[in-house]
Amino acid sequence: DDGTVYVDTDATSHRTGILLYLSVFERKVWVLADTGIAAKVDQTVWDGIAADFTRDMKSRRPGQAILQAVQRCAALVDEHFPIRADDQDELANLILTDRPWS
Repeated sequence: DDGTVYVDTDATSHRTGILLYLSVFERKVWVLADTGIAAKVDQTVWDGIAADFTRDMKSRRPGQAILQAVQRCAALVDEHFPIRADDQDELANLILTDRPWS
């Protein structure tokens, strides 16, 4: 096992999966959007979410950073893909951690 984490963000019917990836070790944040939502939201918006997420993490406010990033992404999905009567949660809402030292 090389520690690689695979997340199936393209498993949604309208390709609206969004992955917020935080690497504390590398001190980097990525916001990865599937093609459906990415086609409707300009890349500068995703870059802004990642920049704000990074800034808040550097300010030692990890809870606030995660909450705001999730809320901003949720608002984008809601704006471009409003909830329908037949909608269902298609992805697991997980926080994945890998602690090889434990």
